[in-house]
Amino acid sequence: RRSQSLMSVPFNQILSGVVFVISGIQNPERQNLRDKAVAMGARYEPDWTESSTHLICPFTNTPKCQQAKQDDGTIVLPDWIEECYSAKSRIPERIHLIADSASTPKKKQKTNSFQKSFSSSSSSSLSSSS
Repeated sequence: RRSQSLMSVPFNQILSGVVFVISGIQNPERQNLRDKAVAMGARYEPDWTESSTHLICPFTNTPKCQQAKQDDGTIVLPDWIEECYSAKSRIPERIHLIADSASTPKKKQKTNSFQKSFSSSSSSSLSSSS
Protein backbone atom coordinates (compact mmCIF):
# COMPACT_ATOMS: atom_id res chain seq x y z
CA ARG A 1 0.00 0.00 0.00
CA ARG A 2 1.32 3.42 -0.99
CA SER A 3 1.30 6.10 1.66
CA GLN A 4 -0.28 9.39 0.65
CA SER A 5 1.84 12.50 1.00
CA LEU A 6 0.47 15.50 2.86
CA MET A 7 0.35 17.46 -0.42
CA SER A 8 -1.84 14.94 -2.19
CA VAL A 9 -5.44 16.05 -2.78
CA PRO A 10 -8.23 13.52 -3.34
CA PHE A 11 -9.41 13.49 -6.96
CA ASN A 12 -12.89 14.69 -5.98
CA GLN A 13 -11.39 17.80 -4.31
CA ILE A 14 -8.89 18.92 -6.99
CA LEU A 15 -11.13 21.81 -8.08
CA SER A 16 -12.73 22.43 -4.71
CA GLY A 17 -13.80 26.08 -4.46
CA VAL A 18 -14.15 26.49 -8.23
CA VAL A 19 -17.60 27.67 -9.33
CA PHE A 20 -17.61 27.47 -13.11
CA VAL A 21 -19.76 28.51 -16.03
CA ILE A 22 -19.38 27.20 -19.60
CA SER A 23 -19.86 29.40 -22.66
CA GLY A 24 -19.40 28.91 -26.40
CA ILE A 25 -19.22 25.10 -26.21
CA GLN A 26 -21.92 22.73 -27.45
CA ASN A 27 -22.84 19.21 -26.37
CA PRO A 28 -21.44 16.59 -26.19
CA GLU A 29 -18.18 18.45 -25.35
CA ARG A 30 -20.04 20.77 -22.94
CA GLN A 31 -21.47 17.83 -20.97
CA ASN A 32 -18.09 16.09 -20.97
CA LEU A 33 -16.31 19.16 -19.52
CA ARG A 34 -19.05 19.68 -16.94
CA ASP A 35 -18.89 16.03 -15.82
CA LYS A 36 -15.09 16.10 -15.50
CA ALA A 37 -15.01 19.38 -13.55
CA VAL A 38 -17.79 18.26 -11.18
CA ALA A 39 -16.02 14.91 -10.64
CA MET A 40 -12.97 16.94 -9.50
CA GLY A 41 -15.04 18.89 -6.96
CA ALA A 42 -16.01 22.02 -8.90
CA ARG A 43 -19.55 23.38 -8.81
CA TYR A 44 -21.39 24.13 -12.06
CA GLU A 45 -23.64 27.16 -12.62
CA PRO A 46 -25.55 27.66 -15.90
CA ASP A 47 -25.08 31.47 -15.80
CA TRP A 48 -22.39 33.85 -14.51
CA THR A 49 -23.24 35.11 -11.00
CA GLU A 50 -21.30 36.92 -8.29
CA SER A 51 -20.32 33.52 -6.81
CA SER A 52 -18.79 32.34 -10.13
CA THR A 53 -15.00 32.02 -10.17
CA HIS A 54 -14.17 30.54 -13.60
CA LEU A 55 -15.55 30.78 -17.10
CA ILE A 56 -14.64 27.92 -19.43
CA CYS A 57 -14.78 29.39 -22.93
CA PRO A 58 -12.85 28.96 -26.21
CA PHE A 59 -13.28 32.60 -27.33
CA THR A 60 -14.13 36.02 -25.95
CA ASN A 61 -17.12 37.26 -27.93
CA THR A 62 -19.85 35.70 -25.78
CA PRO A 63 -22.10 37.63 -23.36
CA LYS A 64 -20.95 35.41 -20.48
CA CYS A 65 -17.33 36.21 -21.32
CA GLN A 66 -18.04 39.95 -21.24
CA GLN A 67 -19.77 39.52 -17.88
CA ALA A 68 -16.88 37.46 -16.45
CA LYS A 69 -14.40 40.14 -17.61
CA GLN A 70 -16.41 42.88 -15.88
CA ASP A 71 -16.36 40.86 -12.64
CA ASP A 72 -12.60 40.07 -12.94
CA GLY A 73 -13.42 36.37 -13.30
CA THR A 74 -10.85 33.85 -14.44
CA ILE A 75 -11.49 32.98 -18.09
CA VAL A 76 -9.80 29.77 -19.18
CA LEU A 77 -9.78 27.59 -22.25
CA PRO A 78 -11.49 24.18 -22.06
CA ASP A 79 -8.03 22.55 -22.10
CA TRP A 80 -7.62 23.58 -18.44
CA ILE A 81 -10.32 21.11 -17.32
CA GLU A 82 -8.93 18.39 -19.60
CA GLU A 83 -5.37 18.84 -18.30
CA CYS A 84 -6.40 18.88 -14.65
CA TYR A 85 -8.42 15.71 -15.25
CA SER A 86 -5.54 13.93 -17.02
CA ALA A 87 -2.91 15.05 -14.49
CA LYS A 88 -5.21 14.30 -11.55
CA SER A 89 -4.11 17.62 -10.04
CA ARG A 90 -4.91 21.31 -10.33
CA ILE A 91 -2.89 22.82 -13.17
CA PRO A 92 -2.15 26.58 -12.90
CA GLU A 93 -4.82 28.56 -14.74
CA ARG A 94 -2.31 31.13 -16.07
CA ILE A 95 -1.14 28.81 -18.86
CA HIS A 96 -4.74 28.33 -20.04
CA LEU A 97 -6.02 31.90 -19.80
CA ILE A 98 -7.93 33.01 -22.85
CA ALA A 99 -5.77 35.23 -25.11
CA ASP A 100 -7.37 38.64 -24.55
CA SER A 101 -8.63 38.03 -21.03
CA ALA A 102 -8.37 41.01 -18.68
CA SER A 103 -6.33 38.81 -16.35
CA THR A 104 -3.66 38.25 -19.02
CA PRO A 105 -0.75 40.69 -18.69
CA LYS A 106 -0.30 42.82 -21.79
CA LYS A 107 3.24 43.42 -23.09
CA LYS A 108 4.11 47.04 -23.76
CA GLN A 109 6.43 47.94 -26.58
CA LYS A 110 9.46 49.89 -25.35
CA THR A 111 10.71 52.74 -27.49
CA ASN A 112 14.44 53.13 -27.68
CA SER A 113 14.79 56.77 -26.60
CA PHE A 114 18.60 56.58 -26.60
CA GLN A 115 18.62 55.71 -30.29
CA LYS A 116 16.22 58.56 -31.10
CA SER A 117 18.17 61.19 -29.14
CA PHE A 118 21.52 59.95 -30.48
CA SER A 119 20.44 60.15 -34.13
CA SER A 120 18.87 63.61 -33.74
CA SER A 121 21.79 65.03 -31.72
CA SER A 122 24.44 63.63 -34.05
CA SER A 123 22.75 65.12 -37.11
CA SER A 124 22.33 68.51 -35.44
CA SER A 125 25.95 68.52 -34.21
CA LEU A 126 27.15 67.78 -37.73
CA SER A 127 25.21 70.67 -39.20
CA SER A 128 26.29 73.12 -36.48
CA SER A 129 30.01 72.30 -36.84
CA SER A 130 30.16 73.30 -40.50
